[in-house]
Amino acid sequence: MKTIHIVFIALGVFVGVFALTLILAPLAQSSTPSAQNVAVIPISGAITLAGSSDFFSPQTASATDIVRFIEQADETRGIRMIVLEINSPGGSAVASEEIAAAIRRAEKPTVAWIREVGASGAYWIASQTDYVIANPMSITGSVGVIASYLEFSEFLARYNVSYEQLTAGENKDVGSPFVRMTDEQRSMLQAQLDSIHDYFVEDVARGRALDENQTAQVRTGMFFLGTQARDLGLVDELGGRYEVEAYLEEQLGTTPRYRRFERQRGFFEQLAGVLHPGIPVGVRVTS
Repeated sequence: MKTIHIVFIALGVFVGVFALTLILAPLAQSSTPSAQNVAVIPISGAITLAGSSDFFSPQTASATDIVRFIEQADETRGIRMIVLEINSPGGSAVASEEIAAAIRRAEKPTVAWIREVGASGAYWIASQTDYVIANPMSITGSVGVIASYLEFSEFLARYNVSYEQLTAGENKDVGSPFVRMTDEQRSMLQAQLDSIHDYFVEDVARGRALDENQTAQVRTGMFFLGTQARDLGLVDELGGRYEVEAYLEEQLGTTPRYRRFERQRGFFEQLAGVLHPGIPVGVRVTS
């Protein structure tokens, strides 16, 4: 009997927390669909090509879904502005670029609202919008690229374990954890990362109309607080929900009424979202 009581108490606590998150949801959907004039598209968690969230893993932001939502919002009658609600440390370079490209294609005005984190690939996305509002203490920028791998070659040699692999192409196994990378191979990979970084920096500089001095500071890959980011030209305004709503009302000339575009998640996915609010992500090649 005690076990049953504990289970029901735990379930009750979850239901209460989940209900509270819905009540306190920022820029919540309001009014009827025909009266809604602002699309809100959340970008939360690591950015991937096809996001997923289950009981055992944190929520991720799917580029496939987000691109579709941007296109739908841009085509929806009555929607006059699009808000990207960002709380993400970045993620896949390809996925981030796909979302950034979708923003550039959108004909309706776009706004990025950076809450706690809008770094790396997430900032890439924000930089392509028409207006960026960030919390003064948010983490923004981090315009850089990381590639990492583990290496076990010395460990194997110490315990007299050999690794044999047949390859066609002398560089096919570059990055294998069982083979030490040569200086030439390391230089080749670094050159590829530099190319991705250059593309990233150029896109950000173009999107934010940065001058040479600003671009030089941004390309270091350093992250900035929201206050610093504003001084560098990375954001237009500091603030949160109130400032976002004030800006939207000024641009619209009327009260903003929101429609959220997001994938409907099942019960266990929503439970995962409560238990895993988002964590820093280790990356392969990411922005």
